[in-house]
Amino acid sequence: MVFCTRCGNSTRLINLSAEEKLPVWYILDEFGSRVQHSHDPSFRMVPFFYIPTQMSFTLLWPIKSLEQGDEVTRDYVENVHDELLRKIRLLPWEPADLTDISANQTEPEEAFFTSSRRNETLPDHERLEPIPTIGGGNKLKVFANYIYVKDYLKDSRFEIVENQEEADILWLNNHFKDYK
Repeated sequence: MVFCTRCGNSTRLINLSAEEKLPVWYILDEFGSRVQHSHDPSFRMVPFFYIPTQMSFTLLWPIKSLEQGDEVTRDYVENVHDELLRKIRLLPWEPADLTDISANQTEPEEAFFTSSRRNETLPDHERLEPIPTIGGGNKLKVFANYIYVKDYLKDSRFEIVENQEEADILWLNNHFKDYK
């Protein structure tokens, strides 16, 4: 199942591969871009990305009763409840005086950066095989678990292989420890 989250005018698909989770940016049409912001909106507006056609659509529906002539509004930063964060995210549309907020940044302790680190060992240089060179008719064998590498690496000097053991080049999106 694919879900969408809203961030500005972009859609991010979840429950997919790392490549497919990239934001999909889109521009609202003439109507959608005219809907004004309100802290008490009359409508919700969300993107809908239809995968079979690779197109984004904007869905709009009322969230309260309206009379004829009432303005269609939406909350540009819905689900942001922290008052300061709302002010910051609304700066392009609503001026705010933020001069009383300190711009000083406090750096985390070193343990913050090292807590998830995995200490690595260097490869044993005596066990390493010479790196193949391009040319001489030998193709470099590439194993990749990125679909875009498989789809778009078409240079005749490379050959996509399905087994890591056969590969000269590993193009991975996960951690590996054993050096070839």
